[in-house]
Amino acid sequence: SEAHQPPGSWEWAVCGASVIGSEHQRRGLGCDDAYSYGVAGDFVVAAVADGAGSVTGTSAIGSYAACQSVLADALRPGFIDDHRAASPPMREAMVRWLFERALDSVRQQADLLGLEVSLLATTLCVAVADRQAATFGQIGDGIVATESDGQAHTLLIETKDEYANATWFIQSDGAFDTAYRSTTHSGPT
Repeated sequence: SEAHQPPGSWEWAVCGASVIGSEHQRRGLGCDDAYSYGVAGDFVVAAVADGAGSVTGTSAIGSYAACQSVLADALRPGFIDDHRAASPPMREAMVRWLFERALDSVRQQADLLGLEVSLLATTLCVAVADRQAATFGQIGDGIVATESDGQAHTLLIETKDEYANATWFIQSDGAFDTAYRSTTHSGPT
């Protein structure tokens, strides 16, 4: 059982980085991306958000607000306990709830700044895992990758239409009905 495991016998290793793209550097702009992660025992949460380049500057606020919201909500003890006890469909519903809360947070931030929420446009990828399972959710064109049996696998790739550079944002009309994707995998490594 988990209580009988020696310290350090099973731990998540988590790191994050964000790099300003070459076009942003050329134009003297900052990075519009954000990430957050947290570990509580054998539970881990990670969020990555890519602010819309078409509204650079203000979209960084949206991506940051979304990631911080996911982190705060997922690390609540009640969420962690419920996640451990949940079936795969319920885990996916819980991750969708994190997305809905993230959108609420972005809307609140836009209201505080007196901006239209579209100016804080951001994609969002979320991973929530414990020893038994990992659940991933996504809106937008980010890439979720996992490793198992020594091989990397990509998940939840956004389907592109005729415009390869177009994507969905959590604020996009119909995003939760059309573009939200999730999956659960057992035995994460």
